[in-house]
Amino acid sequence: MRWPVLLAAVVLSACGGRVETSLAQRLGDAEARWRSSGVTHYSVVSRCDGCEDTIGPLIVEVSPDTVTLVKPAGLGSSPYWDSEPASQPTVEGRFAVLELLAPDPRYQVDATFDWALGFPATVSISEGRMLHVELQLLSLHALP
Repeated sequence: MRWPVLLAAVVLSACGGRVETSLAQRLGDAEARWRSSGVTHYSVVSRCDGCEDTIGPLIVEVSPDTVTLVKPAGLGSSPYWDSEPASQPTVEGRFAVLELLAPDPRYQVDATFDWALGFPATVSISEGRMLHVELQLLSLHALP
């Protein structure tokens, strides 16, 4: 009877004591943290590596549910974004990308989330050898 407990202890110690959680669970937890933060007016510096039109870094200002400013953060490409939420360089756009692509078996999707506010700090999307995109929110500042 002690063998299963001992085996579980060995497995957990080999994993550093942590049990991996699914992306869906981490996404749900992160979205809950973001929503409970109350941040609705913010600016981010966002970058997309591997996008069709290499984007960024861009400074994006968001006022409740509306992108109010997009401008290059330095030298680089001209600002571009689509009206679809999943293509907007916002926190909400990053969540939309994850919700859209994570369940699709054609894609390998992973993300890291800010531990305090829950926003997706990085989103990595791969489709075999054909596509690899990494979306990054380099910084986020709540605005009054």
